[in-house]
Order: sequence, then structure tokens, then C-alpha cells
Amino acid sequence: MLFVIAFPRYPNKAIEVIKYAKEYEVPIFGLSDTLKSPIIALSDRYCIIDVEGVSFVDPFAHIITFLGVLIHEIAFLDRESTVKRLSKIEDGIRNRKDFYTFDDGEQTKQKDDDQLGPYYYDALVQKD
Repeated sequence: MLFVIAFPRYPNKAIEVIKYAKEYEVPIFGLSDTLKSPIIALSDRYCIIDVEGVSFVDPFAHIITFLGVLIHEIAFLDRESTVKRLSKIEDGIRNRKDFYTFDDGEQTKQKDDDQLGPYYYDALVQKD
């Protein structure tokens, strides 16, 4: 499945990628702002998020919220597999030393994360 997000000004590259994927019969899910969006007609399924409405909240916050919920729900369709993948990612991050740590034995953010890491994810799997 190809998940395509396109909002005004609708990048031509997004449309090209959809057309290319269609040649290989890849299912397309489009996320855009209106039924008039050029990706909607090319999508097999779609979701519309209005970004033009009057609101005191930044309209793009709606998009971020939707994506956060969607990712959360997909991740927890198979919680055990998700936890294993997240643990592998955490191990890789730790090994690469992607985050700042203090030297000379001071308590570090990395150590705090290590304590949370796999144990936190394991606890998520055991909750049901």
C-alpha cells in the first residue's frame, strides 16, 4: 500500500509516484484537503481533512493529530512485533550514540532512556 499525503500546492512528484505505483497495481490511500485534490481521483481510498475551516487551532494540527492516531493504531495491531521493532531501534540509537550524554559517570539522559527502553516496551506488550 502507498500512503500519499498532498495538500496545496499539491506537488507534482506525489501525483507521479501515484501513477507509477498504479502501474504495479499498488493500492493507494490518499490524504488531502478536498475532493478536488488531484490525488483523490487517483486514490483507491482516501481521507479528507479540511484545512480551510475557521478555527483557533492551526489547521495543520488536525493533520498531525490524525497521523498520530493512525500510526498508533497501526503500531498496536500487532503489539508484540511493534515492541520488538522499537527495541531494535532503541538498541541501534544507543549503539550509534545519537543522543547527547554527560561524561565521567554523571547521570545521563541516555541511562534514563536505557532504564525505560525495552522494559517500557515489554510492559506495553503485557498490558491487554
